[in-house]
Amino acid sequence: MLGDVGGPDGFSAEQQSSLNALGEEESTRIGNETNALIRQLLDEVLPTPSLSAQATKTCPGCAEDIKAAGHVCKHCGYRFN
Repeated sequence: MLGDVGGPDGFSAEQQSSLNALGEEESTRIGNETNALIRQLLDEVLPTPSLSAQATKTCPGCAEDIKAAGHVCKHCGYRFN
């Protein structure tokens, strides 16, 4: 039936029966492929900036890299003027 949400996992009884018939190995394969496709689509739609793309400066107190806009080092507490 269109619009029927089904059980707590969102599958109708008919869909759940079909999934059970596939077997655990096949279901795992399909799930892995689906997850890979979702990750690929998210990477295309929501690219994350790499750390190297962010401007950084080196803290003179502890030599850790911090964001260039930072005023206080989160590692040692050094305050930039």
